[in-house]
Amino acid sequence: MVGVWTNIEKRRTEEGYKALRQRKANKEGNYETSILQIAEENIFLAARVLGFIDPLNEKLRSLLLRKATEIVRNTRKGEAFVWAAHLFEYYRCLNLLADLLDVNLAIRKRLYWLHELGSDRPLEYFYNILINYSKDKETIELLQKIANDRDIYLDDYEYNTLIAQAATFEEAKGLFEEMKSKNIQPNEISYNTLINKSESFADAKFFFQEMKDANLRPNEISYNTLINKSESFADAKFFFQEMKNANLRPNEISYSTLINKAQTFEQQKPFYLDFLKLFPLKKGNFKTEKNYNFLFTALFKKVRNKEHFAFVQSEIYRLGLKMDNYTQSFYNTLQKKYS
Repeated sequence: MVGVWTNIEKRRTEEGYKALRQRKANKEGNYETSILQIAEENIFLAARVLGFIDPLNEKLRSLLLRKATEIVRNTRKGEAFVWAAHLFEYYRCLNLLADLLDVNLAIRKRLYWLHELGSDRPLEYFYNILINYSKDKETIELLQKIANDRDIYLDDYEYNTLIAQAATFEEAKGLFEEMKSKNIQPNEISYNTLINKSESFADAKFFFQEMKDANLRPNEISYNTLINKSESFADAKFFFQEMKNANLRPNEISYSTLINKAQTFEQQKPFYLDFLKLFPLKKGNFKTEKNYNFLFTALFKKVRNKEHFAFVQSEIYRLGLKMDNYTQSFYNTLQKKYS
C-alpha cells in the first residue's frame, strides 16, 4: 500500500513533468495556470510541483501561501487544513502558521527556533502543533499516517495530546497501549487522562494502581478524579485520606466532591467545618462564591429534618453568601418544607 506522503511525491513527479512540458511549449507562463488548478485539489501538491519546476517563482509562491492562509484561517479540519499547514513548513513560514493558529508564547518560540534551524528535524514538534490544533478525528488520523510515512517519531507529548483528544475511553486506551508498545514511557499526564476518561470506577482504580507501580507519583488531579469517580462515600473518603497521607493538600474541589458523595448530613458536617477553616469565603470573589454555592447545594441534598435546615440556613446568613439560581432553588424548596 502506497503511503500518504509517498503518494504525494509520486503525484508531484507526474504533475511536475506535465507542467514542465507546458512550460517548454509556452514560455508565457500557462504552466502557472496548471499549478493553480492543482492547488484547488491539493495546495501542498501544487507547491511541490512549483518547487520541482520553478522554485524561484516568488509571485506564484505568494499566491499559494495566500490560499493556504485562507484555508488555515477558515478551518482546522480535513485534508485541506493538513496540506495547507504543510505548505508553511515547506516554505519555512512556521512563524506565520503560529500567528494563524494563535498558539501560545512557549510554542511560538519553539516554532521560531525550528524556522531558524532550517532543517526538517525535529519535525516531531511541528506535528504536535498540528495534532493539537486539529478539530476532528479524520484530520488527526491523516497527520498520524503522514508522520508514520515520514518516519517521524511521536514522543510522549504527542501521544498525551492524542489520548486527551480521543473521543472515547477505548480509543484513548488503544493509543495508550500503542504508546507503550513503542517503548515510550507513559507519564503522570498519560495516566491522569486515562483515569479521567475511564468509564468505570474499576478502570480508574486499575490505571491509578498501574501508575503507582510504574513509580509515578499521583498528584491532586489523580486523587480528585478518583474521589469524583468513587462509587461510595467510603471509597471517596479512602482516597481523600490517602491524598493527605501523600502530603498533598486537598483543595476546594476535593472537599466539595467528598461532601457531595456523603450519604448523610452527619457525614458531611465535619468536612464542611474543615472547608470553612481552609477556604474562607471572599465576598465579591466569583471563584469562592461559586465553590460555596456548590458546597451548599451538596449540603441541601442531604438535609432531612428541621435541625439540619436550621443549621444550613444560619450558616448562609452568617457567611452572607450570595446564592446563585441553582442553590437558591434548593433553598426555597427546603424552606417551604421545614419553615
